[in-house]
Amino acid sequence: MILRNSVLLVFCLLSGAAYADKPAFGDTFTFRAGGMQSNADLTLAKTNDTFPESELNETSLGLDDDNNSLWLRADWQFADRWRLAATYSKFEANGFNMIGTDGNFGDVDWTAGASLTKKFESKLYIVDLVWDIWQSDRAHVGIGGGFHVADVRAQVGATIETNVGGQVNIVNFGTDDATLTAPLPNLILTSGPMLGEKVYLEATAGYFSLNYEDYDGELTSIRGSIEWRPFERFGVGAGYQYVDINVKRDDSTSQKEFDVKLTGPFLFLSFGI
Repeated sequence: MILRNSVLLVFCLLSGAAYADKPAFGDTFTFRAGGMQSNADLTLAKTNDTFPESELNETSLGLDDDNNSLWLRADWQFADRWRLAATYSKFEANGFNMIGTDGNFGDVDWTAGASLTKKFESKLYIVDLVWDIWQSDRAHVGIGGGFHVADVRAQVGATIETNVGGQVNIVNFGTDDATLTAPLPNLILTSGPMLGEKVYLEATAGYFSLNYEDYDGELTSIRGSIEWRPFERFGVGAGYQYVDINVKRDDSTSQKEFDVKLTGPFLFLSFGI
C-alpha cells in the first residue's frame, strides 16, 4: 500500500510539471545540508540459545522517540541521464523505564519490576545510482538501484531494587549490547518536475527484500521534497522521509532483530554548481 501510493505520488508530481526549461536546475553537483526531526517506531531483540525470544519496543524501553539530527545529501549528475546520489541521517535516543514483565536481552535476564537503562543509535547511509528513462525540458522519471547501509546499535542494562527487612539493595542483572551493520540493496523509482523557473519537486520510492546467509532483511523507503532556488547557486528546501528497515541476523550463538521505522520532516540549504 505504501509503495503503491508512493508510485502514484511520483506520477502525480510528474503530471504537475510545467513551465521549466530544465529539471533540477541543471547542476552537475548539488549539495544539501540541514536538520531532520526523526520519529522512531522500533522493536528490537537479542536472543541467546539459552533464553526464549523477548522483544522490546520504544514504549517498554522508555525511549524518547523524537530526535533532531543532521541530514546530508549530495548529487552528482555525471551524464545526461545518469546521476549518483548519497544521503546520510542519524537517530539517537536514551531511555530509563521500569518494566512489568520478565524478559531478556542477550546475556541480561531480568524479572518483572526491573528498571531498564537503554541506549539506541541508528545511522543510515543511502547511495543510489539513477538512470532517467524519460526526460523533457520540464521533468524526468528515473529508475535505479543502490544500497541502504543501516548501522544500528543498542545497549540494554537492568537492575532491580529489593527490600529485605528494611535493607534496600540494588541487584544488577548486567548490561549487554547488540550491533548490526546491514548493507541492504534497494530498487527505486524517482521523478522530479520543475514548477516555474525556481521550484523543483522530487519524489523517490524504493523497496527490496533479501535473504542471504545469516541475514534476512526488508527495506522500504520513501522521500519527497520541494526546493526553492531564489539565487542561481543557493536555495532552501523542505521534505519528508520514511524509512522502514527490518533486519534479522541468526548466527551460531544468538539472533539479533531490529525493526526500525524512522520518519520525519527535514529542512535544508542547497548549493549547486
